[in-house]
Amino acid sequence: MSEQEPLSPDALAAWAAAEPPEDFATRVLAALPAERARPARVLAWRAPSAAFGALALAAGAMLALRTYDESSSGALVASARTEVKLGRRGVAVAEAGAEISWTNGHVSQKSGKVLYRVEPGAEFVVSSPEAEVHVLGTVFAVSIAGAASEEDPAMNAINKKSVVAGISGAALAALATVAVYEGRVRVAHAGQHIEAGAGESVQTTRDGVRLAESDDDGAKAAATLTAAQSKTATAAQVAAAVQTYKEQLEALESQRKSLSDALKASEDKLAEAETGKPARTRPEFDLDADDWRALAKEGTVKYRTPCATPGGWRPDAEHLNKLGLAPSDADTIQDAYKRTQESVWATLKPLCMRSIGLSSEMADRIGSQNCVHLVTDIEAAKLKEGEAEKGMRLVGEIMAGDKPEPTAADKPNPATTAFLTMARANKVLEGELAKSYGPEEAHRLAFDSAMCGGQSTFKSRQSKK
Repeated sequence: MSEQEPLSPDALAAWAAAEPPEDFATRVLAALPAERARPARVLAWRAPSAAFGALALAAGAMLALRTYDESSSGALVASARTEVKLGRRGVAVAEAGAEISWTNGHVSQKSGKVLYRVEPGAEFVVSSPEAEVHVLGTVFAVSIAGAASEEDPAMNAINKKSVVAGISGAALAALATVAVYEGRVRVAHAGQHIEAGAGESVQTTRDGVRLAESDDDGAKAAATLTAAQSKTATAAQVAAAVQTYKEQLEALESQRKSLSDALKASEDKLAEAETGKPARTRPEFDLDADDWRALAKEGTVKYRTPCATPGGWRPDAEHLNKLGLAPSDADTIQDAYKRTQESVWATLKPLCMRSIGLSSEMADRIGSQNCVHLVTDIEAAKLKEGEAEKGMRLVGEIMAGDKPEPTAADKPNPATTAFLTMARANKVLEGELAKSYGPEEAHRLAFDSAMCGGQSTFKSRQSKK
């Protein structure tokens, strides 16, 4: 068949244009408001791998993630992990060292590692000298060889893994790697092309392209979850997806804790810089002599007390895991709580019976915490103005070691005795734990939030607000 010759300009000019329908303009104008009112689609990100798992958290946790405005064209050389919108359909997250430019659905990647998410629509192309990737709607990452650096631990880990395993030649000769998390892509290079789906990776070499076993845990996880969402998914595939979701949640929790610790450390440094004093590293209710002196000046008493559970509080498997203890430690913890409660109640119970006028049975039913509140309220009502605050200041001074312990001859106010007993309760628990774990570990356990305990703060009603 011979090739058809193009029409000449004169022939085109002689062509009679068809008249549009009479209601054409009306229909076009009527469609405009609806088109303008259409909301922009929100790109929902997933965190597909350990390498990119921190991306969702990084946006709110000061990991130097910078965001650029949406634009149909532009260029970027990333000095840190950077998120950028590629027009209306695409988003890229470029690692440090990556260089890209984009215009109208075409991205040119010169170097580095970049994660892309492309919403369904017309064909979207990512090209480089090492690979050309065609997609319709998917999530994938393109890594160009030689781009790994100290700020790109994922690629360094892959390269180190290859060397340690003794993989040479083909594995290390890859020019670029495309890891697919969702959807499908077509990768072309050196006159060859190959398609890959979720969980698969494609490598380009000087000779062409090939499917490769994915080193990207995120791509594997994405494939597992995609398979489970199929209508024909088997029970085994669904079970694998459930396990994958659990692993991802555990990874996110670990990342959340790491970020929380990093945030706390930064806040401590900021406070230290602003005040010139070292930041507090102890729990709020782990009070030293200086803390008690400050509370004495305020006329405030605060303390942490172990739970007064009958028979002693016993940690379950979840609490033991949080505490870093073995299942056999449950008995030791329970015995320590039991002995602590017996010691504390031996002092508080007589106070309750005398101050409130209770029988032994009624005092046991009220318990230590209620006993303290009732004793302090009743005794405070008997005192003259200013005496209650004076008594609470005395508690702080005694706990700080600045004043001696009152003797029976001093006839201390029952409220003072009750406060001193409760303020020392956690120290009693710490002493019981030290018999089995030693002083340092006992102190850590006594104030650990995974241990059962309550925290109370009292301020005299007679003191100034």
